[in-house]
Amino acid sequence: MSQTNDAKKDDKKKKDVTPDDDKQRKEELENNVRKDDVPQLGHFLDFHRHWLQGLELLKYQLHQLKEPIKSKPYRHFNTLEMRYYAKLEQSLPNLEEENYFLTTIANNRFYGLSREFTVVPYTIPKSHLGLRKYKFMTCPMRILYYAIGVYLLELTKEYLQDYKCHKQIDSWYGGDLIFEGKKLDLRSTNRIHYKSRYKTYRRRMRREIRHNTERKVVIRLDIENYFDELSIPRLLDLLQERIKPSIQREMYYDETTQSQLVSFFEFVAGGTSGIPQQNNDVISSFIGHLFLVFGDSFINDILHQYSDSVESYSIIRYVDDINVSITFKKQPGELRGKQSPLSLRDKFNAFVPHISDSLYETLGLRLNPKTRIYRLSEKNDRIALERSLKKVSQEIQIPDDENQESSDKKIRKILNELRKLKRSPVAPYFLIPPKFGDEEVLKEAYDNDVQTRLVESYKGHLRRIFIARGGFDFQLVNADPTPIIILILVCDDVKVKFEQFLFSKTELTSRDISLVLSYLCQTGFTKLPLIALLKRCPQMTEIIKIFEEGELSPELPGYYELTDERASIVDQPNVIEQIRLRVLAEQKEDFSVALNHLLNEIHAICGEFDDKSNNARRYDAGRVSVFLKRKRIPHETYTQVRNLFDRRNKTLVSHADPIAWAVTKDEYEGYRFHVGECLKHILP
Repeated sequence: MSQTNDAKKDDKKKKDVTPDDDKQRKEELENNVRKDDVPQLGHFLDFHRHWLQGLELLKYQLHQLKEPIKSKPYRHFNTLEMRYYAKLEQSLPNLEEENYFLTTIANNRFYGLSREFTVVPYTIPKSHLGLRKYKFMTCPMRILYYAIGVYLLELTKEYLQDYKCHKQIDSWYGGDLIFEGKKLDLRSTNRIHYKSRYKTYRRRMRREIRHNTERKVVIRLDIENYFDELSIPRLLDLLQERIKPSIQREMYYDETTQSQLVSFFEFVAGGTSGIPQQNNDVISSFIGHLFLVFGDSFINDILHQYSDSVESYSIIRYVDDINVSITFKKQPGELRGKQSPLSLRDKFNAFVPHISDSLYETLGLRLNPKTRIYRLSEKNDRIALERSLKKVSQEIQIPDDENQESSDKKIRKILNELRKLKRSPVAPYFLIPPKFGDEEVLKEAYDNDVQTRLVESYKGHLRRIFIARGGFDFQLVNADPTPIIILILVCDDVKVKFEQFLFSKTELTSRDISLVLSYLCQTGFTKLPLIALLKRCPQMTEIIKIFEEGELSPELPGYYELTDERASIVDQPNVIEQIRLRVLAEQKEDFSVALNHLLNEIHAICGEFDDKSNNARRYDAGRVSVFLKRKRIPHETYTQVRNLFDRRNKTLVSHADPIAWAVTKDEYEGYRFHVGECLKHILP
């Protein structure tokens, strides 16, 4: 709902609830969320240390979006998600109330609020024809995800401090979150921005490449679908093995907490595995880093086993980009300064498969064919590894910090790359790696001095490339969207041509969507017709609708079609648990199981609101039927809810009935609709 509606709702609650009532209610809620018979997030998640800190993390990111940034071209926080959250910033204080945490988060009621706590998947392009799964989260959902991440950060704080003492291991991720005392340290933008960490990683790798290269090799391990394959149950088991028991006890890290965390990540992933990838998501970056902390240890243990042939080694990692640098001992009979190709082959025949097996057996991770071995004694391998450090993903917007050329020289190279790109056919460009020079030159468009010089002296050159001499096939902007769009925006007439190209699209592919989003990010999401264009695309319709509505807590939060006031009445732990299990079964499309929980849900609610019921054990289908008649439920809905009890007894998961059959999606959705209609008459 809007901020005004939020305020009206708060005023109404204040009139209806006295301070004594509120205090008693809060004590009851706090007692409920610590009960182990009905597990809930409140068992381990703390309002001050985790929920409020997750909220502060998002607010700090929004602060960076608004504040002038010296390196303005990077615009790290200028994304669809952050623009959406910024629209809700004035309403965020509503989420700072402890009562909201207790009645919506700690007791797991959020599982049933499908509009307020939504995760919408969409795809974005990778290099060439690859695709990556992304998630768009509503604001309360993002804060809850951050709160879970803050809990894991606090839990692992001491363990990670010890891990950093490994001299042979250097690792980074897209942030540097630190839990000081009982609060996040957010005194520096560097805590949440990937830029400085990635630059440090790249400098560390270049030092490794350029020094003591005799008998040195670097293995670049490439993990297949890392974020999608990351196993939360394995991570939680490893934490249980490695975290001090006293810390686990202090932070309620037990079986209840682990089961709740597994359930939560399944909910976020839509019933599958892995962790979400999102714009500006320092928490997923941290969790991805944390999981491979154990991978570093396993690789380190393997290297110790080869001490007879390994002189020194380093493990250098940025999230899932793992580089294992090994200097082998000189073997008797080898030429001075040269490693025998045969001896190298023998060592790697044993060593690399050992790493591959270990990562799979311990972490469930597979290496893909992109894994490469570079012999640094060979010039071509050194050049290839050096070039690979420049080829960062499109999300990492960093020019080469070692490039000390003048702005004019950088621009001439950029223009030359654009000319080569202009002459390139579209299909070959996407199907095979481009052959028109160093495409990473385009990243220099992010340089602030370069942008200034482009505006001052190079508009004519850009016009000739983009408009004159046959024009420019804007489909080629997909080569590297953001830097090329930055170049397009230098000239107003080129910008108009590019907008016309975008509007000419009738059916948007994932690459078209990426182009439109990149353009909107660079223009402050002010182009309403382009936003409307995205809304017509099926995979973006729901996201753009959420973006445009800009509601923090919708009046209809998603528990059937009930208002928030009526939905909040359903707050009994056993009912909420059935809702949680129902939602998870729905995500997995296991409709027979979901129907079981749907029946338990309406059964328990009827028992709660039936003033004639005084014995829960005897409150059977017949008594529910009598109650529904007394409430004058419409005949069709009454019949379907009554039939629901019979249908549950004929599912494949309820009874060993020879005529039981599976519940179909359409059948299930019909029953769920009538349960929602029934609740409209039951709930006050």
